[in-house]
Amino acid sequence: MNFLSLFGTSANKTAKVPNFEQGENHDSVDLQVKSLLYVFKRLRLNKLSSFLGKDGTTYSFKYVDGDKQLNSDSGVHNYFQKLDAMYNVKKFKQVMINDEYRVMIDFTKNKFRSFCILSEYPSKGTLSSQGIGNGEFPNFKDYKDRDVKHFRFSIIPLQDTSIAFIANTLSTSDIYVEHHNKIDFNCRYQYAMDSINKVLDMERSMSDIDSSISITDAEKASIIQYYLKRVAFFIQLNRIYVEYLKHHATKGSPTKVSAPISPSKSVSSLSQSYGSSNSKLTNSMSNLSLAPSPPKLSPRKSMADLNKSRSPSPTRTLKSKPSVARMRMDELFNNPISTTPTKAPKLTNKAIDSSKSDTSSTTFNDDIAIISSKKLPEVATEIKLDVWEKCKLAVKDKLEQERKKLSSISSNNSLHE
Repeated sequence: MNFLSLFGTSANKTAKVPNFEQGENHDSVDLQVKSLLYVFKRLRLNKLSSFLGKDGTTYSFKYVDGDKQLNSDSGVHNYFQKLDAMYNVKKFKQVMINDEYRVMIDFTKNKFRSFCILSEYPSKGTLSSQGIGNGEFPNFKDYKDRDVKHFRFSIIPLQDTSIAFIANTLSTSDIYVEHHNKIDFNCRYQYAMDSINKVLDMERSMSDIDSSISITDAEKASIIQYYLKRVAFFIQLNRIYVEYLKHHATKGSPTKVSAPISPSKSVSSLSQSYGSSNSKLTNSMSNLSLAPSPPKLSPRKSMADLNKSRSPSPTRTLKSKPSVARMRMDELFNNPISTTPTKAPKLTNKAIDSSKSDTSSTTFNDDIAIISSKKLPEVATEIKLDVWEKCKLAVKDKLEQERKKLSSISSNNSLHE
């Protein structure tokens, strides 16, 4: 673990401490590069679990390989404590965790990836100290000093950029690369275009997307954040929807849920096999089983004949269908699903109604990943749409719960200041 070669032989007490803010108050590019490289290696972000750990109401980083101690040597430990303070590791954790989207699968590591989209290259001094030439970025390395895939710096310049360049940079970035097999490039590009048009508040024809434009730091940060959260919402929604369909199919329901031949014609194209489900998640999904369709009467069968065939038990009233939002939400959102790689149709942007959206936290989810009923299959359209809408409400409900929790914590902290 070669931290010393990366950050120098001593902790400079006069160095500016990063705040990890995005937008107008962002850190200098040099400080962003150094601090992001440090926290990535120090906190082993490439080994983060799909969901944060939770102890009561407290969230924390959770790792797929356990909470390993990087070095037990007291001298090195003290040195890291100084570097942790210098690079504001505590503040970084707060920024990553204090976000209502923390309950979305793989959100924390992808929020980090969104921070790695900078506005310019660092100075020559920062690059030359690591043996890197101009126009290049240093690679992210793990705690054993090995290069790590799917984590990299990229640039969206503020001057002389274009809508096409911004959209292409976002849709080809590593943001949610773990789930690119569930949402294809065309759909990601459309999400990026929607984010740009909403933040910049302009309607441009296709012939104008290559024209040179300038944006502010705040606009750049908002575009990236909006894109990140749109993709995060869809991936979580798709995860719940697919699990319901898999469970519903195994129960012998008369509703056909297999994917259609054309993935662009059905919401079933959302289905991506995750392999065997977590047992707890499967148990919780059992509460979602929709009632089977009643028997159909043949033209020759009268109501009297039907009544004779019934048992003399008293008539029972119909019960309402169970809501996805009533499921045990902690199990639904926090239990990982095994990911046995299997081929499945990808979602294309043809299956998505790209309606206008709002970037505010209170209205953001209302316009995300809404599937047009015109694109649903003719078979069992009503049931599939019903399930999709229930799943969407469950995700929105969970986000609202987290938003209220964070708002309450913020209010309490303000009272004690």
